[in-house]
Amino acid sequence: MKEIRIRNPQAEAQALLEMDAKQAALHFQQYTTDEQLAIIETVADAKSREELYYLVPDCADLVQRSPTENVMQMALAHLGTGQSAGILSAASSQQLAEIVDLIAYQDGKLDEVRFEAWLIEMLHADEEVFENMLRSIDPQLLGEFFWDRLEFAPRKSDAVPYPAFLVEQCLVSPEDLNYDTEDTELLIEMLYAADGNLFQSLMEYIFLEDATALEGHAREIKARAAREEAKARIEERDREKGVTEEDLERLVDLDNVPLNEGRSLQRSANAAPTEEDLDKLVDLDNLRLDE
Repeated sequence: MKEIRIRNPQAEAQALLEMDAKQAALHFQQYTTDEQLAIIETVADAKSREELYYLVPDCADLVQRSPTENVMQMALAHLGTGQSAGILSAASSQQLAEIVDLIAYQDGKLDEVRFEAWLIEMLHADEEVFENMLRSIDPQLLGEFFWDRLEFAPRKSDAVPYPAFLVEQCLVSPEDLNYDTEDTELLIEMLYAADGNLFQSLMEYIFLEDATALEGHAREIKARAAREEAKARIEERDREKGVTEEDLERLVDLDNVPLNEGRSLQRSANAAPTEEDLDKLVDLDNLRLDE
C-alpha cells in the first residue's frame, strides 16, 4: 500500500474524529505507525485521543510507543467507570509500573486515598488488567499501604500461633487475617487469587521484622526505603524520556482528581459498577484533566 505523507496532523485528526468508525479506520490504517502517532499527539482531549487508538485492530504497539503520561490521562478519564481496561490492557508492563508510581506518590509520600481509588478502579476494570497491574507494583508499596489495614486472626488450633512462624512457612491465607474494612478484605482476596507469590511477599513485608531495624521503627524504615526507591525510579524515567514535572502537570492534574470518602466494594468484584458505586468512588462531575 502506498505510503501517505501527512501534511497537517491536527486537521487530519479532526477529520478522522468526524468520520464514521469504519471509514475512519480504513483511512487511518493507511498511515505509517509514526504518522498515526503524530496524528494522535495533536489531540488534547483524552477520550477523543483514545478513539484514534482504537482505529487499528491491535493498538498495543501504538499505546506502548506513546508517553506514559498520555496513557495515564486516558485511563484517568474513565476513573470510577471500570472502562479503563481497554487502554490499560494495551500498555506495557513498564508503562503500568510508571503509572502506579505517578498515581501512588505525591510530594515523595504515599497518597493512600488516591492509590486505593486506583486499586479499586483496577478491580472494576478487568481481571487480566488487575493482575498485570499488581505485578507492576513494588511489593514495598503494597506493604506500606496495607500495613495498618490488616492483622492476624487468632488461630486456636495452631500449636505455634506466631505470625512470623506462619509467614516464614508460607502458611498464611486471607482467611487468617482480620481486616479494617470489607474493601481491604476484597483487595487482599483478589491479590491472593491473582499472585500467591506477591501475597507472600506482602505478608513478609508486614509481619517479619527487619533484623537491621531499630525496635519499633520497622515501618518507618521500610516506608522510607520504598519512597526513596520510587523517587529514584521516577527521576530515572524522567531523565531517560526528557519529561519534567511541568510536563506531567500540564497533561494530568493529579492534585485535582477528586476522590470521595466512603467508597465500598461490598459486591462481586466481577459485577458491573452501579451508579451508586461510581458516586462513592469518584466525583466524576468534577473530574479535572489539564490539557
